[in-house]
Amino acid sequence: MCQSLSLKVLYRNVQFTQLSPNKPLKRLRTRRRATPERSPLIREADKYHSAYIRQKGSDGVWQWCYTCGARIPLSEIQNGHFMSRRFIRTRWNNINCHPCCHECNVTKGGNLKVYEAKPRTEYGDKAIDDLKMLARAGDKFTNEDIQKVIDLYKGLVF
Repeated sequence: MCQSLSLKVLYRNVQFTQLSPNKPLKRLRTRRRATPERSPLIREADKYHSAYIRQKGSDGVWQWCYTCGARIPLSEIQNGHFMSRRFIRTRWNNINCHPCCHECNVTKGGNLKVYEAKPRTEYGDKAIDDLKMLARAGDKFTNEDIQKVIDLYKGLVF
């Protein structure tokens, strides 16, 4: 009689499983969750940085989409990221963020072909290549670094 045996082991907050006694333990893929004190900091930093990016260069009522050039009311403009927000090192980088309309930012998935070409002409190839390397850098942002971002952009939002 063959019974399936499933053994789950927790070692240093990593869960392993063994499906049969003859096979080695296999690591289960688990998603690391943000610490409770970190999530509100990230949300607050996003709020102030996004407000700064959306207001930067506007006339107080209207803003222009960085990728398509459409004139959009300031209340409807979004903060578009060239490198995804999941890359914490470039999440609040001003070269990475520009005001975008909903069409370019959401519907067209960031309109990345146009979005990459514009900063390359504006900042240069080296700056964009450095931005891509910074996004994938191994060092992390600490809670103190996030608090510095909040303090910086809280003072710049008008």
